Amino acid sequence: MKRRLLRYALIALAVVLFTGYFAFRTFFFDPLEGRYGAKLATLVPRDVDFFSAKANLADDFVDFPTPRAARELAAHPVGQKFLASSQWQSWSRDLGLVDMEATIRAELDRAGLPAGLDPTSLFGGRELALAAYLKPGGTEAAEWIALGRTNWMGKLALELLERPDWIGLSEQGLEATGVEGGVRLSGGQLSRPLFLGRRRDVLLISTTESFLLRAEELEQRKGQDSFGQSARYHDHVETKANVLESAGGQPVEVYGDVAKAAAALDLPTAWPNPKSPEPWVVFLSRLFQLGEARDLAGVFSIGRVLRLDANLALSPEEHSTLQRRMYRMRGFDRGPVLNDVARLAPADTGLFVYLQSDLAGLMREWLAVQEPALRENLVSHLVRPLFGGSSVDKLVDELDAAFRDQVAVIVRANDYPDMGPDGPPHNDTVVPAWAVVLWVESRDKIDELRQKVIQNQARFGIQGRASGSSGVFTNEVQGGFVVYEYWSPAIQGTGHLSSVNDGQLFVLSNSYQMIGQVLGTYYQGGARNPRLADQVDFQNLMQEGQASSTVLAYLQPAALVPTLAAMGRRTAEDDLLTVVDWQAKRAEFGKAVVAERFPNEVWGRLSTSTQDQVDVEVDKRVEAFQQELRERELPRRLEAVNERMELLRGVDGALVQLRLTERALDVAVRALFAAAARP
Repeated sequence: MKRRLLRYALIALAVVLFTGYFAFRTFFFDPLEGRYGAKLATLVPRDVDFFSAKANLADDFVDFPTPRAARELAAHPVGQKFLASSQWQSWSRDLGLVDMEATIRAELDRAGLPAGLDPTSLFGGRELALAAYLKPGGTEAAEWIALGRTNWMGKLALELLERPDWIGLSEQGLEATGVEGGVRLSGGQLSRPLFLGRRRDVLLISTTESFLLRAEELEQRKGQDSFGQSARYHDHVETKANVLESAGGQPVEVYGDVAKAAAALDLPTAWPNPKSPEPWVVFLSRLFQLGEARDLAGVFSIGRVLRLDANLALSPEEHSTLQRRMYRMRGFDRGPVLNDVARLAPADTGLFVYLQSDLAGLMREWLAVQEPALRENLVSHLVRPLFGGSSVDKLVDELDAAFRDQVAVIVRANDYPDMGPDGPPHNDTVVPAWAVVLWVESRDKIDELRQKVIQNQARFGIQGRASGSSGVFTNEVQGGFVVYEYWSPAIQGTGHLSSVNDGQLFVLSNSYQMIGQVLGTYYQGGARNPRLADQVDFQNLMQEGQASSTVLAYLQPAALVPTLAAMGRRTAEDDLLTVVDWQAKRAEFGKAVVAERFPNEVWGRLSTSTQDQVDVEVDKRVEAFQQELRERELPRRLEAVNERMELLRGVDGALVQLRLTERALDVAVRALFAAAARP
């Protein structure tokens, strides 16, 4: 009897479940339907102007809307200082981040979501994407679609929109109407109608119904002709995202049509500005123009290591003669840098840069953007009397014949012992020690150039302690290398330049002692001369970066923090006095002095005796004003300098690589953040 009752009960339960399943499927959706197996990019039309996607978005939040990265930053000593800095406070106000978390929580409460429900489980927590057609007029004019993975609750919520009376939608001022692709939602606080649809477990929200219809079509065609199956996405987004993910990152995918984005954001395509008053900006404008870029595709991730890989497609038909030469030159591979070039840099190098390109072309372009008077002075003072040429091109040709198309720059703290009373006179300006390394093409040519410098010291501003005395000396450094030393009061901080030519390398530095260290590091290494090339952080970041580059820069900020802090303090003090129009201020003080002490005199028509007395008093008031200005403003400026230095301490190492090809510019960035604050 009991078995029969149990059997009847089971049969009844099966009938209820079966009937309920079909009823739910009829009125809502199939609860057993599978997920959409491909990436969200395959539901996006191929011709979109913008695309961005992120997988595992829910993992980026500890408790929505608190980002995990924000909590980790707040727990890090350097991060705490950053969040407390005036710079971050200013940025957060400008970006509207103040109280954003509280605002989002309030909006979620007003939306009436069940307590404890994470919104990322309803939309985008597993995968989220955004695509758009951009138009002039800013982001408000764009047509966009957001795609996100959802669960059964998200599916049910969409189905209920088709039955607005069930959920009292009209009471909220909203109107939902069925359309071919899904549901049209309008009214309330919406600035324009939204269209919502679904493809299996992917919820779609768009500003146009056409996006929903295209998604349906692309699903039926298994992604054919979608953005997700384009060569651009595969080569420079999907492939690189897989690499970053395998390295432990959670990549964000990004693609954008540069011209469309510039028009939408009202950005100038003539950037860098070729008409800028700054020569270095004009110089950069001749190497690259935003208007030559077609689109940008890449990925980035942020964690203990910041990783970024981007490809900027170019229009080669827009290139200048110099650009064609530069962009067609083959760069250098990772191996030679690790095995040879980086051996030059001491382990405590703050900045290491290596470039392999058309150096002569770059030098010609740099000279071309300078003031005509400077070029004319260079020709009359150096080129014509020393080389018999009538233009700066002659000087460039001489240097081009002496050196190959590769150069390295090494910068470190200038912690070498002072050369004492027998060394070159110099000011007390704090500067880093630097060395420029060039590879020798013709040793004889370099020796010839050196002799021209020695024989024409006055033309180069070289002089000894006594006026008119020789300012060229030699020193022997470790390894037995003979270094030539050129004294000049124009060299800030050290008072001299030095050089060595060993037949393979030519090294120029503002410290002869640094030349000895660089050569010892390169040729000897070991515990006495540790190399950057042997440092684990440098090796790891190089292995993660691009296999080949045109230029790379490696930065160890902490190695330069003391130097940069001293330079920053000096700049803060100097800049403090430049913000005042001293001519106007002296006139203001002068008028006040005349009114107070010489009421019968007329400003601008003072007697010589009165003018002298007024000038003395004005000098006192200017000095007092400067002192008051320092006391009032300098602490704030110095605090800003210290804040920037603390941020630099939070980075153990950063590698930036740039590769030029005829049709593209590739950028790779790797930055290793400090695991703990430095002392």
